[in-house]
Amino acid sequence: MESSVEKDMLTKLVGYYENFVDHTEDARQLSERDRDYYDGKQWTDEEIEILQNRGQPAIVVNRIKPKVDFLLGVERQQRTMPKAFPRTPKHEKDAESVSDSLKYITDNCDFDIKRSDVFENLSIEGYGAALVRAVLKNGKPEVDIKRIPWDRFFYDPHASERDFSDARFMGMVLWMDEDELLESYPNKKDIVDAAYLKGGDDDDDTFSDKPKYNWADKSRKRVRICEIYYKHQGTWMQCRFTKAGFITDPRPSIFLDEDGKPDCAIVATSCHIDRDNNRYGIVRQLIDLQDEINKRRSKAIHLFSTRQVFAEKGAFKDPRRARKEFSKPDGFIEFEKGKEWKVSDTSDMATSQFSLYQEGKGEIDAIGANNAMHHKQSGRAQEISQQNDYTELAQLFDALKQWERKVYRAAWNRVRQFWDDERWIRVTDDEKNLKWVALNRQITLGDKLREEGQLFDVNDPYYQQVIAVENSVAEVDVDIIIEDAPDVVNLQSEQFEVLARLAERSPEIDIIDIIKASSLRNKDQIIENIESRRKQQVQPPPPEVIQLQQRKQMAEISKDEAQASKYQAEADQTHIENQAVTTGYAPPNSI
Repeated sequence: MESSVEKDMLTKLVGYYENFVDHTEDARQLSERDRDYYDGKQWTDEEIEILQNRGQPAIVVNRIKPKVDFLLGVERQQRTMPKAFPRTPKHEKDAESVSDSLKYITDNCDFDIKRSDVFENLSIEGYGAALVRAVLKNGKPEVDIKRIPWDRFFYDPHASERDFSDARFMGMVLWMDEDELLESYPNKKDIVDAAYLKGGDDDDDTFSDKPKYNWADKSRKRVRICEIYYKHQGTWMQCRFTKAGFITDPRPSIFLDEDGKPDCAIVATSCHIDRDNNRYGIVRQLIDLQDEINKRRSKAIHLFSTRQVFAEKGAFKDPRRARKEFSKPDGFIEFEKGKEWKVSDTSDMATSQFSLYQEGKGEIDAIGANNAMHHKQSGRAQEISQQNDYTELAQLFDALKQWERKVYRAAWNRVRQFWDDERWIRVTDDEKNLKWVALNRQITLGDKLREEGQLFDVNDPYYQQVIAVENSVAEVDVDIIIEDAPDVVNLQSEQFEVLARLAERSPEIDIIDIIKASSLRNKDQIIENIESRRKQQVQPPPPEVIQLQQRKQMAEISKDEAQASKYQAEADQTHIENQAVTTGYAPPNSI
């Protein structure tokens, strides 16, 4: 039996949800209309009925869908990977393991697809969200990123920040069959039965189990459940509830932030927000121009294909039949002789409508993703056009990038919290390079001696004691950025850019200095390989070779000296003989 405290809390949380429904009704209806326009549903039933009675076609020239689809394509081309940078020098190597872990997580849960789906909601309805949690798979905790569709996400309507950082609650709506619900929560049968009694119809249909909206569906045996994260006395709490009671009791969130405090597992963002805290996407500003295009095109076709007829009463035997014949290109009309009638030329009005229709197309194409980008242009012209368009859409892509960064940070917090055992993850740097990365790897004394090439008794328990933990995720402190971000993320990146520019002008800058300042993966190994090759190129020969070379050099020197002495003696003898012939005097010992 519920206590009064539990009843008060249930009333409060149900009030949170219904407060959101009441305060955002108009904004959500506009978001639903924006989605309809993207899907080509751009005439109301009342408008179509009026046009049919008038004989006017309900033309749809959908200029919104190609524009949004182009942005969705750009987003897919710009998919990025998270990269971790260390906050302290001692975590420089560990940062690579963080990047590898996030790569593993994003691949494991198809995050690229979910990111694109959130971006679509961001562009059309105006906001999107994801749940970053840990789930058990094969007995091991795995980090999972679950996208929350916009029409299943509710939030504090008083939050005014684009990233919902000031929201006091966020949640999502779940519809579950009774048997599925009781399989997970077998002791909640009384609450499910009570939900059918309390789940009356509601005027709102955004969160309905399509197409009907209520808190429970007796015929299908389905119950609506709200999963909510809310702040209570400064702490993020979580629970699941129906209008009839709690499915899971309120408790502090089991997911922790980087400071070890309970955290909201929902990460959300929005494109634009007006002064009434209503959130909307880029489609909103295109609606009026799209209406103008459709209505002017429809009106121009109608004027081109119809005629205005002025006639005296009784000029036609059957005015209704005459009206239909006038609308045909080969119509046949009978009229009474002596009665006056004439056809008014409406081509000028049709031409005016068509001219305004063309102007409306030009205006809508000039907004956001320029239509010229869809056609062939020179490289420079296309680059300039894209820069202009991205300037207009900077807020949209910034919102996505900010959301993505927060998702990565939340995912890493889940890793630090739940991956406490030794784990090996498989990652690929490219299609041909597969590697395994160890997290929380326990280094034993035997492992250390084995790395040093020392012998030891592998069966001795002494050498099995753990002396260190490699890549301990609980101790790693990193910054996570988007890999393609052009901004300088830290002093290391700034130093690398400066050295790289200097190296282009000065050959005195050593490549090793540039690599040390870079954020390349395995840069220590790269430097070691370069230095090894350099040593091989300048390595001195062995001592015996040096001695042999020295003796050879000495022998050649002695030979040269002996040859030089011989030549000098011969030269001296020649000089003496020449002098004797000239003076007639022969020195002693000359004969």
